[in-house]
Formats: sequence, C-alpha cells, structure tokens
Amino acid sequence: MSRLLADDGSPVLYAEEVREQAAAIDQLVPAFQSLILQLRDTDRILLDDTIDEIVATLDDVRVTIAEMTPPDEAADVPVIFGLAADAWARGLEGFRTALLKAADDPAPLGVENEVIDAFVELRVGDVLYGQMVDRLAAADIPPPVGPIPPVTFFPRTFPIAGTASTVVAFAAADGSPLELRAVLGIEQVTTDPAWIVDVTDALVIENTAAILVKIVVSNTGNTESLATTVGVELASNDGVVQSRVLDVPVLAPQTTTTLSTDLLDVTPGALYQLLVGLPAANIDETDPARGRSFEFRINEQVSTTTTSDATTTTGG
Repeated sequence: MSRLLADDGSPVLYAEEVREQAAAIDQLVPAFQSLILQLRDTDRILLDDTIDEIVATLDDVRVTIAEMTPPDEAADVPVIFGLAADAWARGLEGFRTALLKAADDPAPLGVENEVIDAFVELRVGDVLYGQMVDRLAAADIPPPVGPIPPVTFFPRTFPIAGTASTVVAFAAADGSPLELRAVLGIEQVTTDPAWIVDVTDALVIENTAAILVKIVVSNTGNTESLATTVGVELASNDGVVQSRVLDVPVLAPQTTTTLSTDLLDVTPGALYQLLVGLPAANIDETDPARGRSFEFRINEQVSTTTTSDATTTTGG
C-alpha cells in the first residue's frame, strides 16, 4: 500500500486508508446478517464460505492496519481497530462452531449459550469499532475523502437471546440444510454415439450395432458420500433386456464422477428404453435426480443400389 507523506513527514492520507479498510469489512456485513435473517437459505456451504471470506478480510485488515504508521494524534487508532477485528473474528468463528454443533450433535448441551457468547463478541467488536471512528474523527489529522462506514455486525435491534434461540432451533431441526449430508444425483446421461433430437422431438442414434451409456453422478451435499452403485437397464421393443451395475466411488462434496458401461448391443431400426437409477431409500418415491428414463431408436442402415439408369437410396 502506498502512502502520501506531508513535508513534515506526517501521513496526510492515514484517515483515508483507515476508511478503505473499514469499507472492505463493511461490504461483507450484509452477507453475514443474511445468514441470520434468511435462515431457510443458510446451508452449510454458504455458512462456511461466508464466514471464511469475512475472517480472511479481517486478517488482511489487521495486517494492513498494523503496517500503517499513524500520526501521534491517532496513535491508539490501530490498537482499537485491531481489538475490534479480533472481537469480530472470535464472534464469527464462535457463531459457526455453535451452529454446526447444533446441527450435528443430537444433544448439543450449552450450544445456545455459545451462540449468545458469539453474538456478544460481535457486539463488542461493533462498540470498539465505533470508538475507533470517534477517536479518529477527534484527531487533528486530515479527514478521509468520504465518511467512514458505521460497521455493525450485530445491530442493537437484534435481540441476543431471542436470535440465538431461533438460529439454534433452525440448525437442530430435522432436515436442516446445515446437517452433514451427502446428496447424490444423476446429473447427466449421454450415449456414444450421441443421441440427437429429430424433427418429431424423439431421441435418435445414428446407425450402429453397439452403444456406450455414460452417466454423470454428482454429490451436491456438504459431506463425503458413501460408495454406491448405479443400475443401467436397456430394453428393446422385442423384449431383449441388458442390465449393468456401475460402481460409484466415494465423492467429495460438490464433485462429480463420470461412469460408462461396456458396449451394449443394439439393432438398427429398433426402439429402446433406457433406465438409469441410483438406489432408492423409498421405492415408492419418484426422484428425477435419482432415476431417469429415456426412449430412443436406432436409425436403420442406409443402403445404396446403383443401376444403369439411376442410383436409388433406401432405408433410414
């Protein structure tokens, strides 16, 4: 970071640099508050990503503020700013830890108090930050170009105990998006040769005697999946059925794997139904993400006959 120094060696842009660091923190505050205000949209990945980004920004700000040389009139500003950043970071990490404990532990003793402690830390950071802003404004140094933002992670309008009770109940509820869970699904099914859609919106594969079926399986959950299988069944209109079982490896969260069958025999001109499915927890449930069905045909062979008068093409 560059600093402009006055003739007497004192920084004339110190307050502006503080304002820039405060603005970097302030722009992330709405993301944190939305974790609380929009609980139904707060899943484990969003929680981690949001907290990680804010804590990383606070770390950067602490380093930057520590490296800046304040004028004598504002010598305590970096100390107070650093203490505010420390309190915010403790509050954010405490909030995350307690919320995940509520989601993962069947009997999370004391977790509501841990959330309250986290909220208190956030409010302490807010108060310290306000004191830093007041101290900077009172110092006899050039003011920043724009006003320093009023950073408030936990507003006074948020009741600490009531908010803690609400978020813990949400995290601990059955089916909470904060639960550790793997969510396997069939993301895509294709063939080789690739099927296309004809003018009647039907799936058609070019003339061939064999095809491969390729399946992309994804884990959109927030924890590692268990190894499982995908069933593949190809049935022709004349009653011939070919079945395959493909192994799905352990998948990390937010990753995919592509599986492929061996060559499956097909007959030109025949109609086929392809069924692809992951094991179902409830056989009566229909979930498109766990089972897919396709109907397609194989184009008939194109034959060409040459005579002395003309060339005739048949089939297809």
